[in-house]
Amino acid sequence: MESKKAIFSIFFLVIGAWLFVFALKQANLHQIATFLVSIFSWKFIALLSFGFFATVSISAWRDYIILKHQKQKPKVKTILSAELVGFTFSYLTPVTFAGGEPFRYAILRERNNIPSSNAISSIIIEKVILFLMMAITFLVGICFFLIYIPLPYSVQLSLLLFLLVGMFVFLFFYYKTRKIIKNRGLLLWILDKLFLSKINKIKMHGKQIREIEDQIVKFFCKRTKARFIVFLMSAIESIILLIFIWLCIYFIYAPISIGKLFVVNNANNLSSFLPLPAALGASEISQSYVFHHLGLNQELGITFSLLLRSIFLVFSVIGCIIFVTCQIQDIKEKIAKLLKRR
Repeated sequence: MESKKAIFSIFFLVIGAWLFVFALKQANLHQIATFLVSIFSWKFIALLSFGFFATVSISAWRDYIILKHQKQKPKVKTILSAELVGFTFSYLTPVTFAGGEPFRYAILRERNNIPSSNAISSIIIEKVILFLMMAITFLVGICFFLIYIPLPYSVQLSLLLFLLVGMFVFLFFYYKTRKIIKNRGLLLWILDKLFLSKINKIKMHGKQIREIEDQIVKFFCKRTKARFIVFLMSAIESIILLIFIWLCIYFIYAPISIGKLFVVNNANNLSSFLPLPAALGASEISQSYVFHHLGLNQELGITFSLLLRSIFLVFSVIGCIIFVTCQIQDIKEKIAKLLKRR
């Protein structure tokens, strides 16, 4: 099983590397180098690092509120560490949206003494809200995409129809999911539909699944102050991310309009959903295409992608250090317990 995962990761890493090289070959490397040299000042790096850390801090604070709502006593420092570690493994693995969640769960469970059901439910709640915010910005971005990107009328009409259908499907599933959650529970419903509820291992964890379900229902189906604050913080986080992207482009080249900002953000989000570690290659190609059709420079798009990649990799290194430190502390604690028994 582990060997299959390794082969899977190496396969997509090779594809990503090939796409990355392909994108660079299509661009003017001298111009990209000129863009990069012109922006690397300590003030610029400090400003963008602060912006990224602000989004991680808001995300950690949101998790803190969710866990407090579940009557837990989380430590802010541990939650922040879990966020950075989760981001690191999500960014560096092919499963960007959820690749780091097992590591995040482990830190919440082991380092913060959070029960499994609460740790899992808090992660699910956070991901649902994050996906909702991304869906909203994506729909806005599609509208601006139709305005800015020159496409044949047939393609524009198809995209507009897709947008309208997507909105109706989204609303249908929203109300359908809400009804399922109230009546029985979403997790149990999914397990039944996939015929997984009859598997012995899942039957053994039936009580834990119901506990997770109860926590999700309590959060989404009851109007509470905590739910309002969490949604508000998620909206603020989305706005900060947009400002973060705007600042990157501003420092590299010049300010861009809000509409173009949403289109660039869409390209960034879509490339991150592809099963490529760190969206390698996909980010450069998508941003090159978008920047070119927005009337900007395609080299500017690749430079923007490389800049984001540099900042994310720095924070990924920090996340790796935190993860290794946690592992060393766990080993020390286990050794200390063994010595006490003797």
